[in-house]
Amino acid sequence: MGNNLYRLRDLSSFVLQLDEYQEELRPFVELAQFITKSATCEINIIDAYNQWTIARTQDEMKVLAKEQSICQHTISKDEPHEVQDLEEDERYKERDYVKGRPWYRYYCGVQLKTSDGINIGSLCVLDTSPKQLAEDQKEQLEHIADAIVARLEQDRYLKQMASKLHDIKDKFHKFSHDLRSPINGIVGFSEVLAEEGVDDETKKKLSMIKDCALTISDEMDAVLKTIDEKEDEHLLNEKVPLSELSNKIDCLYRPQAESKDIALVLESDFDNELLIPQYSAAKMTQIVGNLVANALKFTQEGGSVEVIFEKNDAQHLQITVKDDGMGMNPEQVEAFNQQEEVYGTEGTTGEASYGIGLAHVQELVTNEGGSIEVRSTKGKGTLFSVVLPL
Repeated sequence: MGNNLYRLRDLSSFVLQLDEYQEELRPFVELAQFITKSATCEINIIDAYNQWTIARTQDEMKVLAKEQSICQHTISKDEPHEVQDLEEDERYKERDYVKGRPWYRYYCGVQLKTSDGINIGSLCVLDTSPKQLAEDQKEQLEHIADAIVARLEQDRYLKQMASKLHDIKDKFHKFSHDLRSPINGIVGFSEVLAEEGVDDETKKKLSMIKDCALTISDEMDAVLKTIDEKEDEHLLNEKVPLSELSNKIDCLYRPQAESKDIALVLESDFDNELLIPQYSAAKMTQIVGNLVANALKFTQEGGSVEVIFEKNDAQHLQITVKDDGMGMNPEQVEAFNQQEEVYGTEGTTGEASYGIGLAHVQELVTNEGGSIEVRSTKGKGTLFSVVLPL
């Protein structure tokens, strides 16, 4: 579990969004497609539950359950993973995309390896006829994969710097607020003393004290203005409506829900549209997405998964993800709420589970300064409650 959790930590640090890189990374997938003369090329990211396609030669974006992916095996090695005929391979011959449209027969994937040596996903090519790539073609795919990772790591650095700037700004605003009261007290007290008939020399000194206090106040305002302007220059600090997060979860996970005949319901309990920082919205997508994927995995056909967004006070957002699926046993519930390791069980269709996804969600919530707890009854469903600061 440790190595897999470490991989998920590294992956989450990129704060990737499904539709963020399609146009930016299109030249890379088109080049890989041209070099290999293949029908399709994809850049896929693998998390605890799903394979996320962040760029491909077709415009259609997609999310695939991890158990249904080929790239899950690619990231487990450090050399190209080639399958010359998918229809002849016992691992893949029953996959929907092999025995049905688009009738893939060939796959070759190379790892997206970070500078820390972590495989977060793959660059892969697929074709509708069996074949084999030459060694120099595979080497070219590896070079392209390195360039993709370099671009993603550059963006990660910029996002981290913007996040740190936001934190500094927030702390300085609080510091400024706390300091402003005693400064105003000094200004007011010096004015009162100056009006009480003191001699000219004392008035001069009181005036200097007042001017110094006002200078400190002005300097703080100037620093805050600079920080605000620098932060506003970065796209990450734009505000987005919470409904955008809800719509994205619906778009990403409804196909999986429909494939299992599960009703996916999303509700927002707000009088007015709530705006949240774009960076926070991306983090929330990771948290809610993982919980929805977990709920879908452990809910039977004909069941339901409900996601509710509500504001429990002015500073906190409460997100509830509940299902009427298999539920957790008392030991699993207690372990999760005590932030201990939760031993996984198979999903409703035999999906493998190791409890890593839930441990990762706990870390994501904690890193955002929030809290999470679970209530569940075996055979009657599960409810996760997440509270995050706004």
